[in-house]
Amino acid sequence: ALSTPLSTPWINHFLSQGRRILEKTMRVLWVALAVFIAEAGHITLAPTVTGGKLSDNYGKKHCPRLKQTCTEQTRCEVLELTKNKKSINDDNLKPFKKIYDPKTKRSNLRKRHLRIRSIMDWNDSAEFFAYTLYVLNQLLFAEKHELIGSKAPFVYMPESSMFHADCYEGGNVTNFWERVYEPISNVNYKKIPEDDIWEFSQKTIQNIHFHKDAIRSLPYQMDDGKNLKGDVATENWLGCQRGRAQALIDKYIRVNPATEKLAERMQMELFPDNERTVCAHVSGSDKFMSSPKSIHQFEHHLTSFLSAEPKAKALVVSENFRFVNKMMGHFGNRIVKMPELYVKDESSAKGKKAITEHIMIQTVLLAKCDKLVKSWSLAPEFSLYFHRQMKTLNAPGMSIVDLDLNKNSLDDKQSACYVGHKCEDEPLVLRSKSALLSALKSGSCTRRCTAHRILKQKGKPAKDMKGEKTAVLVVAHWQENLAWLEKQPYCYLVMEKKGNGDDVGKDPSTVVVNKGNEASSFLQFIGLNYNNLPDSVLMVHGDHKSEHSVDLVPMMSALSLDAYPYASLNGIHFPFLEYDDVCDLHTFWTQIIGPEEFTPRSIIDVSTACCAQFMVSKERILKRSQNFYDRLYDFSIGSDDEGHDSAGAVGALSKSKRAELLAKHPKALPGCEKNLAVEFNSFTRGEVLELSWHKIFGEEWRSSVPDPKKLCGSQKLCPQNLPIVKKKHSLFGVVGNETDAFWYPANSFIQRFSKQMPQLKAAGLGQTMSLVREGLPDARDLSFVENLTRTDSLFCAGRNDTEFLSFGQGLTHKMHHKGNKTMFQISKPEKSNKLHKYLNISAWEEPTKKQLAAQSVAQAAEAVLKDIKHKKASKKASFMELQNAHIKTFARLMAKNSFHNKTLNVLLWDDKSCGMDFFGLRVEPFLEFSGCGVPMRFYSSLHRNMSRKMDAVVVSDLSDTHLNSFELVSTHEKKPRGQQWFGCEMDGKANPWFKNNFKGSFFGTGKHADVPFTRYSYATLGDSIKHNLHEPKPLAWVDKIPGVAVMEHENCKDGHRSEFVSGLVKAFNRTHSIGDCWKNTNLMTSWLGGKGMGYHVNRMANLRPYMFTLCHDQKEQAFVSECVFQALAVGSVPIYRGPHNIESLVPCQKCVINANNFESPQDVASIVADLIEDREQYDQLLQWKKGTYSESDYPGFSSFARKSVDGAICRFAKKVRRAKKLGKVAQCGNDCIKKVHMLQRISP
Repeated sequence: ALSTPLSTPWINHFLSQGRRILEKTMRVLWVALAVFIAEAGHITLAPTVTGGKLSDNYGKKHCPRLKQTCTEQTRCEVLELTKNKKSINDDNLKPFKKIYDPKTKRSNLRKRHLRIRSIMDWNDSAEFFAYTLYVLNQLLFAEKHELIGSKAPFVYMPESSMFHADCYEGGNVTNFWERVYEPISNVNYKKIPEDDIWEFSQKTIQNIHFHKDAIRSLPYQMDDGKNLKGDVATENWLGCQRGRAQALIDKYIRVNPATEKLAERMQMELFPDNERTVCAHVSGSDKFMSSPKSIHQFEHHLTSFLSAEPKAKALVVSENFRFVNKMMGHFGNRIVKMPELYVKDESSAKGKKAITEHIMIQTVLLAKCDKLVKSWSLAPEFSLYFHRQMKTLNAPGMSIVDLDLNKNSLDDKQSACYVGHKCEDEPLVLRSKSALLSALKSGSCTRRCTAHRILKQKGKPAKDMKGEKTAVLVVAHWQENLAWLEKQPYCYLVMEKKGNGDDVGKDPSTVVVNKGNEASSFLQFIGLNYNNLPDSVLMVHGDHKSEHSVDLVPMMSALSLDAYPYASLNGIHFPFLEYDDVCDLHTFWTQIIGPEEFTPRSIIDVSTACCAQFMVSKERILKRSQNFYDRLYDFSIGSDDEGHDSAGAVGALSKSKRAELLAKHPKALPGCEKNLAVEFNSFTRGEVLELSWHKIFGEEWRSSVPDPKKLCGSQKLCPQNLPIVKKKHSLFGVVGNETDAFWYPANSFIQRFSKQMPQLKAAGLGQTMSLVREGLPDARDLSFVENLTRTDSLFCAGRNDTEFLSFGQGLTHKMHHKGNKTMFQISKPEKSNKLHKYLNISAWEEPTKKQLAAQSVAQAAEAVLKDIKHKKASKKASFMELQNAHIKTFARLMAKNSFHNKTLNVLLWDDKSCGMDFFGLRVEPFLEFSGCGVPMRFYSSLHRNMSRKMDAVVVSDLSDTHLNSFELVSTHEKKPRGQQWFGCEMDGKANPWFKNNFKGSFFGTGKHADVPFTRYSYATLGDSIKHNLHEPKPLAWVDKIPGVAVMEHENCKDGHRSEFVSGLVKAFNRTHSIGDCWKNTNLMTSWLGGKGMGYHVNRMANLRPYMFTLCHDQKEQAFVSECVFQALAVGSVPIYRGPHNIESLVPCQKCVINANNFESPQDVASIVADLIEDREQYDQLLQWKKGTYSESDYPGFSSFARKSVDGAICRFAKKVRRAKKLGKVAQCGNDCIKKVHMLQRISP
């Protein structure tokens, strides 16, 4: 009847509704029947008619149905690969291509979502992490056969198991996977129809789990007591398994954030001080092993770690209470036991949930350890995989100790974790994009095979050169000899330049237009292979030896690919750039990439390695999009430039068109000409990319220099300190002109004082004292001072800077004196043209009055010119003289181009140190300090021509002659509004002329001081503002020199001092004067001189061996000098002559011999001789070093120390009015003191 013409739409609608009602009724009846039978206990629940299994709790809580597997229904696609369905073993899967038409089947599956399931038959017995392995292995096989297309996979595991109840409160079916991890994709699987899904069959999943190519994190033992074939349990096998697992975990799997938070809470409870931690997992799947691991090995590793790191703790996961108690007996509360979990009903939904959470919390806690000691167990193994997720990007990796490895390396030949691939003895040549893809899949380019070739070449591979991660060498080739590539170990792909003669007949994916230098080659490789990159990419030029790098062949065999995510393979590092290069970089980044990423504003804001040879991880490359690299490639060859006639050819733009394009882009940097990046020539395009690689791949603009030992194990194999300037007979250096006005002084600047630090260390204070610190000051934005040198010392122009001539001004100065006035007559020097040509100075400038120097400059100019002329005539010309001149020119250029108002800018008018303060330190082009909370820059006298830009000017030489000098007076008269002037007086008196005429404030030790300070210095006595001189311990009595040390280097003619010293020497012949004054004994430690840390370290080092030290101060002066505190610090008893209140200013009682109380030097000599013979009485003078210190007991010393000279810089900053606009000025606390300490240490 339905087929007759009488059928109408309303009849069809009626019939359709009827069918739906009937189907619904039948479903209800079937469900009711199933529930009735199930509750009667006659049969287990079977698949329902409508598809899907009923929950175990369905009848009680009305839970929805679970999805059937694709094996049990026909609506979703199933992939069956099992050879023998009655067997499970490591080789029971048929090759994919032998079962199906690979192209058709693969295409069909790639159009669907892969639904990942557990193994239903094993849910009652499978261990917790077996479910994670199910997921990893299904993903592994799906990716191996390229079965995952544009539709993302998802995990569906709602079935009941030992760790999961399939239906919870409210009748909700829960996915076990999502209780443990985040979903592996953003797919909402509840809305995906069955016909849009495919699965591996259950039998296939079982056999995948045991297949030789699967991931197994421990060697599995079968029922016959034998390990699964191929599970050799060697270090290489385990490393291979970890490599397979880690790659998939990084891509797909992340711990549930709720679990992470619970673990973080427990970690805070167990380790409130965030201590470094060693973890030991002494339980778990050890039962699979043939011999349980001895408990003593765990004990050994824990003891070793805790003994080496006194503040560290140990987390122990163990049911062996005897072991735990024994360790607690040794280390007390430094042993932390993982809390136990007690569940009343492990089979209940709540019980299973609690067990699941406990296992994951335990695993996450182990993942946060610094060192992990384990045997064969899945919980600690997976904690290793999750370690990356728990640490920050730059955090060090976890140290692993695997206790039960098979040490027989011959078994590696039988290993199942080498994907059946035998490594080639010779490096594989990759001749195309497809060849690269094939090699990455085959295993030829793995680290394991690279290590194999390194050993064949008789090299020593790095420790991380193992496992299945891949690495490929990319060579940008022009016409170089490539024979060396056969001697290095990596798979390699050569990018040919079009027209080089070797491009003919080559695959198009390996040929690139000859533009943009090596950059176009590198970018074409990345763009074409973006979706199939190796894990590590090494990019080099065609030559293995060059002026910017040592031999690449031995370096390649020693590289540690995990040392850095990005690292230069060249040995030359530019600590700054010429300003033209900064201009070009600004143009390129703001116009091609995006202005928001370009933050440099001066030549010191960019540092990078020279010459574009580097290694970079796939992760760093993929942080930027493929479109990004395509745009860079188009720029490198010029293919997208408007007005170009052909790729890379610069076409002429009309004036109006050029103006229109310029208007679209940000303004140029000050001093830069505004250009268009599309007008760059081919070389400049390559150059700006060369200077940008580090930033493109995720480094900061100021890139750090790799540690050669970390990078390749040896300074010799990959040095990072090759010279920039190429000198005669030198193999290295990229600047050919030895007199280059920019790079010669810069290079000398870096290298000249590289030996200063060993000298300081050699002048240390013995085994129990460590005053010379490692490293450099931590200044704001990595200032020029730190980044210029990258060494343990800084170049300092010194206090007598005027002895150097600035040839850039090209002047001599004749001076005539008339009273206190100085008049100048200016003339160009004789033979100035020859000097100009010799020094490569580009321009001569007439000086202003501000630029006039002292008479010594004129004398120095004549002397240096004469010396240069003589050496040229004798063909023994030296560049030492040029260096000093260039340094000044260079420093002026640097100061001018880097000046800004984001710091408090202070001019140190003269180069006279104010007593022992660090203002005596003169670093060019400026010294930057951030310890007071606001950034400060100090400029030396070399930059007086910038005085009008300064916030404050400090004058240390307050002599009448200096204060009346024309330059000083005229500069003060023209000072800008708001600028403040400061003077410095150490003798406790304010200079009235300076105060009245300059309206200046004062640094000083007297009551007059606006910025008061004492001669006490934490910087020379310890790291902390809490330092009280009790440390270090004195030398033993028997090791001391039974004499008196006198170490004076000024005021030698002072009658008060010289008469007393002479009398003491006559009365006591073991009075050793080791300073410049009254010298009768040589120093024990070489003299470094200067007023900075070098002087004080030397002084203390030489005082320490003596039983006594004579310290002099003027009785009428208002301060106590540093000598008495330095002697107390090193355990030499001070004999003090000066203000009578000395006992109230020291942190001890009966520790100073007050010579003011004796009538003559002979009386002092007598008491000294008695003490030398009476050990008990002498030891009483040092007894205070063993006691405790209370600030309230020594208020005089506490007040004295609080006004230490170190903190004067912050007290000074508070007095400068503009400081308030830059932030809140802080007191000089511990961090500030440490920074001052650094500045003192590097003072010349």
